[in-house]
Amino acid sequence: WGLQVNIKKTAILIFNISGRQLLDSSRFMYGDARLPSVREYCYLGTTFTINGGTKINQDQLRIKGLRAYFSLKSTIDITSISKGAIFKLFDSLISPVASYGCQVWLPTTKLIDCVVNSDRKTDKEIISAISTDPMEKLHLSLLKWTLGVKKKTTKYPDLGRHWKTSHWNIHGQTTN
Repeated sequence: WGLQVNIKKTAILIFNISGRQLLDSSRFMYGDARLPSVREYCYLGTTFTINGGTKINQDQLRIKGLRAYFSLKSTIDITSISKGAIFKLFDSLISPVASYGCQVWLPTTKLIDCVVNSDRKTDKEIISAISTDPMEKLHLSLLKWTLGVKKKTTKYPDLGRHWKTSHWNIHGQTTN
């Protein structure tokens, strides 16, 4: 096929639950070149860590999602666009960035653990999982900005009150 391996971009990552990196005595070679052992490696936009955890990857995706969110905020005038259109823009421009590779990392999140094991979780554990989930935090920021409530507004109860008083119609436009 005529492909060549770029040694500068090639590394060894052996997953193990203890999180210990390979010793130098364990050497991997490609031809005459020694391949380094690393603690984390980014492959196709997804960061894998030595212990198999996905926290670093989720944090990086949240940062990328925040960049896309702030770019959207700086581009549009919220007063001249419907809330439904803003939600569609979020679903089209921000959500794909923040949820990239979710087939790999989503099953390992606390949020999914709470959904799957909801019969064994307390309400406090479920609310904690929702409020600490990176994608939920990003979505909450969008809701607060779109609804025009302050950033320091407490979580969902206040948003629900604002939602009720803004009289939304089926198309996401306010009627007051």
